[in-house]
Amino acid sequence: MLRKGQWYLLGFDYSYGTLAYDPPSLGAQGYASAGPVSVPGASVGDIVEVSFSNPLTGGVILTAFVSAANQCYAVFFNPTAGAIDLPPGTITVQARKAS
Repeated sequence: MLRKGQWYLLGFDYSYGTLAYDPPSLGAQGYASAGPVSVPGASVGDIVEVSFSNPLTGGVILTAFVSAANQCYAVFFNPTAGAIDLPPGTITVQARKAS
């Protein structure tokens, strides 16, 4: 079982962090950055996975990246021609180092 803020060797080293976030209304072709999300041990170049606790309706795309040591940002992107308003939720970002 992975625990927040700890690294485990399972073929990869993992660490994760969470952030409560209420995304703003995303206009057509618009985006919103969320963070920083504290991810202990994360380094630029690590592999990052991200999730949101509520559905990404309307085709919203969620990505994330390591911006500096121990910190990540999530980005919500609306590729559609209309505005999308997502409900508040929790972002979880996981960083891993390829062995």
